Amino acid sequence: MNNLFGRSIYYASLLFNSTSDSFIQIVEHQKSGGTWLARIVAAYFKIPFYSQPGEWMKKNGLIRIHAKRQYTFHSAKQIYVLRDGRDVLTSYYFHLFCRLKIPQPKAFQNIDDVRNNMPKYLELYFKKKLNNKILWHRHAAYWRPRARIIVRYEDLLDDTYGTSRSVIGKLTGQAVESERLKKAISDNDFTKLSGRRRGQEDQKSFFRKGIREDWKNYFNAESARIFNEHAGSTLIKIGYEKDDSWVFQCN
Repeated sequence: MNNLFGRSIYYASLLFNSTSDSFIQIVEHQKSGGTWLARIVAAYFKIPFYSQPGEWMKKNGLIRIHAKRQYTFHSAKQIYVLRDGRDVLTSYYFHLFCRLKIPQPKAFQNIDDVRNNMPKYLELYFKKKLNNKILWHRHAAYWRPRARIIVRYEDLLDDTYGTSRSVIGKLTGQAVESERLKKAISDNDFTKLSGRRRGQEDQKSFFRKGIREDWKNYFNAESARIFNEHAGSTLIKIGYEKDDSWVFQCN
């Protein structure tokens, strides 16, 4: 009941604030890097960052949501964070089974045997058998033409300052305060948030690894075939691959 009440408050305030020019929405599929960007942007503007139900949100706040469709009014300050779906689903595997510890599928003999489990996991994901309400390729297809600002996680990794600066500039239409942004980035650096260098893994942490192309460590030929069957065309359409030749390079 408390959870239901909390979620009711959460969505009511989200709807109420969604037309405010000072309320920022960051939308992502789970494990796409939206929390990282949200922390940076909220720190820069010195506004509350909301990610969980349970409290009434202020108009001068920031929300990170996984919405599969637009259920609020179109926000003037709405950002969509996009990430390579293969990395998204690799990270999501660890998030589900290692961090949240949901019951592992019967087909998995050992949850740590990620490479051999990956094909079955992908089949379950694309059939929505993991209690997932959204699919990466459909999420991207829906939000890309609707979001006011689109940010790629990979760009945020490659040039955190430049990418964040571009986002904040688009949000305000004004010059960005350089030192203020650098502090916001520094305060939300992967090392400070996780206690580890980027690339050093903690499978149980929300901030697991923080790198790109980690999927290459876990996809085999069957994983690549399954992902390509369901979402390969989206990889090409949004520029993560030029064609499907990547499928035949996995073994």
